[in-house]
Amino acid sequence: MTKVEYAALLEQKSGEYQLTFPDVLDASARGKTKDDALQNAKLALAITLNDMITHYESLPKARSVDELKQRYGGKDVISVQVDLDEY
Repeated sequence: MTKVEYAALLEQKSGEYQLTFPDVLDASARGKTKDDALQNAKLALAITLNDMITHYESLPKARSVDELKQRYGGKDVISVQVDLDEY
């Protein structure tokens, strides 16, 4: 099992939720609800990181939720965990 955890910015725009990963720029997701956005974000994160692994790239260093809260003051920051072996 290859479990990873990355912090994501959670924003509500135009009636939907968006999750973006400042440490994994190619991964982002949207959803009508927070739960939908989170599930989509797990999939996007897993696909992006598995693609990096397949191409022998190093995974980006993951900053903590606290680090991102300081960097992006005022924005909601959540932790997203995913088991890469499930995708």
